[in-house]
Amino acid sequence: MTTNLNMAQRWLFSALILSMLIGYVFAVLQIYATSGFTPSAVLDHFQGNEAEMMFAMEFGQLVKLSHIHMLGMPLILTPAAWVFAQTNFFTPHKRGVVIALGYLGIALDIGAWWGLVYGGPFFLLILFAGGALLAFSLLSSSFYSIRWLWNDSYHKGEQL
Repeated sequence: MTTNLNMAQRWLFSALILSMLIGYVFAVLQIYATSGFTPSAVLDHFQGNEAEMMFAMEFGQLVKLSHIHMLGMPLILTPAAWVFAQTNFFTPHKRGVVIALGYLGIALDIGAWWGLVYGGPFFLLILFAGGALLAFSLLSSSFYSIRWLWNDSYHKGEQL
């Protein structure tokens, strides 16, 4: 697909993608600060821990958390995914798969929270798989998008 991006648009998309990546890094740091990425701490966060006087997440809390993240997480992924979809890296099918994996990761991640509260520890695997899919999609889409935006050799025959 040909594009007609001027310098201001390149800067706009680059700054947006980089801002979203920085936000994602802070989200990962926040997860690390609350659970340290250990399965037992993640279970405690959702299921509670009587020995530490931690309560299980209640339905209302889970709804609020899911609502916020179901709206916010796609907003982090979409700018990079949109630019990545415009690039000439890989086939359109492969680009679509990379993008779809990110949204699947979001759904698995949030769905796993419900599974951890109302199901059991098995949902830790789904939680970590969802997070890995989102990270793969976001990081690869961002990398190739920034690379494409700023390397004129990828735009041979296109008007930029």
